[in-house]
This record gives sequence, C-alpha cells and structure tokens, in this order.
Amino acid sequence: MVYLLNRGGKRKPVAEFRRLCAGDIGSNAIKVRVVEVGDAYRKTLFEARYPIRLGASAFESGILSDEDIETTVSVFEEVAATCRSFSVDQTRVVATSAVREAGNRDVLLRAIEERTGFPVEVISGLEEARLLALGLRPDLTPGLHHLIIDIGGGSTELIYTRTDLEIDTMHSLRLGAVRLQQMVKPSNPMSKKEFALSQIWVRNMLENSHLPVIARTTEAVGVAGTLRAVLDACAGRNSRSANSFTHREVRKLLRTLRGMTIAEMESRLGIEPRRGQIIIPGALIVEGLMELYGLARITVSQRGLRDGLIEDMASGHDASADVQVFDFALRIGDKYGFDRAHGEQVARLAVQLFDALQPLHQLDPEYRELLRCAAALHDIGQFISYSSHHKHSCYLIQHEEFPGLEDAQQHMVAVIARYHRKSLPSEKHPEYLALTSDQRRAAACCAALLRIADALDRQHRQLVDSVSARIDDAMVELEVTARAPVLLELSAGRKKAQMFEKLFGRKIVFRLSHTGVERQEAVV
Repeated sequence: MVYLLNRGGKRKPVAEFRRLCAGDIGSNAIKVRVVEVGDAYRKTLFEARYPIRLGASAFESGILSDEDIETTVSVFEEVAATCRSFSVDQTRVVATSAVREAGNRDVLLRAIEERTGFPVEVISGLEEARLLALGLRPDLTPGLHHLIIDIGGGSTELIYTRTDLEIDTMHSLRLGAVRLQQMVKPSNPMSKKEFALSQIWVRNMLENSHLPVIARTTEAVGVAGTLRAVLDACAGRNSRSANSFTHREVRKLLRTLRGMTIAEMESRLGIEPRRGQIIIPGALIVEGLMELYGLARITVSQRGLRDGLIEDMASGHDASADVQVFDFALRIGDKYGFDRAHGEQVARLAVQLFDALQPLHQLDPEYRELLRCAAALHDIGQFISYSSHHKHSCYLIQHEEFPGLEDAQQHMVAVIARYHRKSLPSEKHPEYLALTSDQRRAAACCAALLRIADALDRQHRQLVDSVSARIDDAMVELEVTARAPVLLELSAGRKKAQMFEKLFGRKIVFRLSHTGVERQEAVV
C-alpha cells in the first residue's frame, strides 16, 4: 500500500493503480487499449486500431492467409513493445469470429505467443456478449430493459438485460457485415439483384434464429464499428454530435447508398473506402433487426468489447471461470425442449460413475465436466427426430454457442453424446476420426459410462439415488441404490454395459439396494 502524509502528519492510504492492456482481434480490425485503473479511476494511456480484415480470408476460404497472419503477429510485436514502455501489469487479448472459425487459427495463436508472449484467448460469441454487456453498463439506464446490439464483421451479438441491468439472455448470430459481403460479393455499385439477395439472406437468418423476446419498452443500444458507421452516415459527415438514429433514417440511408460507388460514398458522405465496402451489408443487418423488433430508434454507445475486458481485469475476475459450463448446457437443452429432469439425472449418475471408476479409466479430471455436459444433452437430437437422435444431438452440440468450452472440448462433448446409443465409435465416423488417439480413448470411455447412466434412468422417473463401484481384476460390481423397484433400469443397464465390458475387459455385475433395505442382488 502507498501512503501520503496529510496536513496533520497522519498517513493517508492512496489507492494503488494498475496498468492494463486489452486487445480485440476482430473480423474487421484489431483494436488495442492501455488503461490505468484505480478503484473508481480509469485513464486511457494508449489506444490504436489496426485495419486488418481477417474475416475477408477466413469467411471466404475458411483459413487465414499467410499475409494476414504475418501482419497480425507484427501488430502484436508493436503492442508488446508498447506494453513494455507503459509498464503494463496485465494483458488480455481475445479473438472473435474470424479467428474462431479459421481452420489454421492455431498457426496464428502459436506465432503471436512465441513472438510476443501474449496468449490469445479465442472466445465464444456468448462470452463476447457478456464482455460487451459489462463494458456498456455505465451507458444503461437502471429500471429499463435494454437490447444491446453488436454487429461485427463475422457475427452479431444480441444481449437482453433485465431492469437491474443484469443479463437475461444472450444470442450470437453467424451474420456480420464482412460475412454478408463475402457471401454476396457485390459489384461497385451494388446492383438491385445483389441488394435484394442480401435483404433475403438477412431476413431468413433473423427469422430462422432463436432470438430473444423483448419487452415493448426496451431501449436499443448499439456498439462497435458497424453501428457507429451507420450513425455517422445517417447524421451526415458534418454532424458528429448525434448519438442515435431512427428506423426511417436507416431506410433512407440504404436507398441513398444502393446506387453509389465506394468512391462516391467517400466524396459525398465521408465514408472511407474500407468501410464503404461493408456499409451496405452492415446497414441491411441493422434495418433487419429494427424491422424484426419494431425498434424506432437505436442509441449508439462509444463503449465496447475492450471496455468489458478492462472492467473484467480490473475486478480481478478469473477469465478461466467465465461461465458455469453446466448451466449453459442446461440452457441449450431448454432451447431444444429436452427432458430436463432426465438430463440432470443422467448427468449426475454419469459423474458418479466417472468418480467411482477413476482407478480404471484414469482420465484427466477435465473429462468429468465434458461427460457431465454430454450426459445432460445426449437426447436433444430428438428435437429433430427420434430416429438417429444420437447423431442429431452430436450435430446440434457441435454447432451451438457453448461458453466456457474451447472448440476441441465442445467437439468432445458432441462425440460423447453421439455414442450414447447404437453403434460403437468407428474411424468411419468423421467426428470420431477428427480426434487424436488419446481423445478417442477418452471419448469411448466417457460414452461407455454415459450409456450405463442413461440406462439407469430408463423410465425417466429418476428412481436411482446413487451408484458406486467395486473393481477387481475380472469384474466391476456396480451397486445401485434406488427408492423403488428398478428392474427395467437394471435390465437396460445390463445391455448398455456391453461397450464398457468390451473396452475394459471386465464383466459388470449390478447389485441393487433399495433405500433403507438390506442389499440384494438384482436379477436381470
């Protein structure tokens, strides 16, 4: 603690200051800010924007170009030097949709860390939304609902807040200004056909997504470059003091822009050429959201993702514990109308089996939570069809936003759920083939445990209280404690245990204990 002497000669504590650096690798630009923070003190020491459009290559080819990788690494070499000059205490660099979806993203992440020491965190769309809401909190009005809209290059984040300013729902949509521009590849100026096609894509994407329902009195708040570009274009190049625009103004702007070349946008509206390439796709997404929600006006905030990163670091928040992963698994299940009681029961029993059989499978504790999530979500594929629902569950899990999980972990959850029934893991299955040999063994072990846990709630009545294990060289004895007869569960467990027996070379014997009743061997 630092002290000053006051006029009476007594020591007075002075708040300690820290210097933090927040980096945002977006689809349209890289943004960096260095801030000095105290208890209620924030002072920006350095801020920069690097116009590197990673989304241009990532969304078209699925990989980042060598040139973009080298340019991005060079940027962070400069940032590292800046951090040293400001004696920065803590740095957090995050990457969003362009890097998240690039097939060669590991090449970029390794190069940045090796040459700068910065570990880059590839965040999910929902974690991006959480940070945005945190950064925007000073601009929100207590007592009102808010819809926060962030239209980036590759995705759109929607955050709906309660009247106490806490997050109610979050949604990440794979629709952004750069992505839409890459899909249409418009001419210069954009033709009527290209404009209409863009409108159709936006409308279809919005109508077919599970977007949050909002109250009539909700205030809409926009953030990030696309919303600010629309605001500036609506206000006119000499009217920068405006902080909002109306639905009518956006429609008028689109009519004006549609017949303009990029050069005309710059000369008449002051829209710089790189922004001019994506201003129409961005404005179409804005207009589509305003139409969908009946929004008369959007107020644009100057805050954004970096503000959220700074506040997160300033609060001492542990980024590794950003979300309760299992809570989000249950939210995903609710989205697809799953049997929550069954999902939670199977997850609970699967974890008990994982713990009881640890000496046998010897899996890293990380897989315990992945198994728990897979167990909760194993049946969500029934939303599509009961037939082959294990495959549908795998697909849905793979393509959901899953905060707190890296892509490889999310893929593992999907694979475990995929093998909760029917065929055993096979290298003929692409999702299994994508795993390393160690991951394949882990997935198979977890799936074998999931099959047994699922069988022990065969009637979806949550009759089993607990399951424990005794292991010897030739056999595994599972003791099932239940509060009612569960012969159907034990019969199913006997059948579902075949994968476990094949994998571990041990026969499973079930023994049943009714709650408060002396143990008895089950006949199955």
